[in-house]
Amino acid sequence: MAFLSKLFEETNDPTFAAFLIDELLSFKDPKHLPRVRKAFEDGRINTRVISQDNVD
Repeated sequence: MAFLSKLFEETNDPTFAAFLIDELLSFKDPKHLPRVRKAFEDGRINTRVISQDNVD
């Protein structure tokens, strides 16, 4: 999970970030939620792949 989290933080590709979020959320670890929500707010996520509704 640490590897996925690091990739998520370092990527500049919104589509790749969306797929990483999907994988991170599958672990159901709430510690990732603040960073994921911030990424949505910053427009770093391709919302055609995953929406913020999937996070909340």
